[in-house]
Amino acid sequence: MKLIRDKYINIIEKERLDVADEYELKINLILDKIKEEIVEYLESDCEDPMELADVMQAVIDLGNLHGHDFELVDKLRKQKEAELGGFTDFIILKD
Repeated sequence: MKLIRDKYINIIEKERLDVADEYELKINLILDKIKEEIVEYLESDCEDPMELADVMQAVIDLGNLHGHDFELVDKLRKQKEAELGGFTDFIILKD
């Protein structure tokens, strides 16, 4: 069982498709998809922005599944970055 993009329903034979309706199954499927997309991004030597876009889409869809609006999450991300910074300086806590 593998989560695929919504519009693939137009490409793949209907007999091979199903729709997850259980909340826990949806969570597990989207988490597996995030892991899969991260692996694909890493396998591209982190050079394929399309793979990173797939990671972001899966994360956004996970947020939506939990009822978190992307605009709100992005606003909170920007606030936190302004207050605390991001991770761009790669500062390491030694202990």
